[in-house]
Amino acid sequence: MAIRHAAWAPEDAEQDFDEAAALAARWIWKRCSEERTTAALVLNALGAADSVPALRGFEVTSPQTRTRPASGRPVLAYVPTAESLVYAEELARNSSLAVVEGFSFAVAG
Repeated sequence: MAIRHAAWAPEDAEQDFDEAAALAARWIWKRCSEERTTAALVLNALGAADSVPALRGFEVTSPQTRTRPASGRPVLAYVPTAESLVYAEELARNSSLAVVEGFSFAVAG
């Protein structure tokens, strides 16, 4: 399982989550345009990003979602846990993955 393109917005005390989400969303939408497909947004819990304007317009899913979206498309993982990051990686195989890191789970390392 390979991710062809990846981006990461690390947790940073000086950058708020809205700004990080906006950067990652713009990158994912660009990948969608280049790959001619739609994107998925992976959350830890559905509704978790309702207050983040940059995350609107995505097909939203989580590891707990009953119906799984098709894989092989750009995916934005917003403040994932280990479980939701693995799920996002599976959905993004042969495509693109952007991760907005949260305080509870470090992606680097």
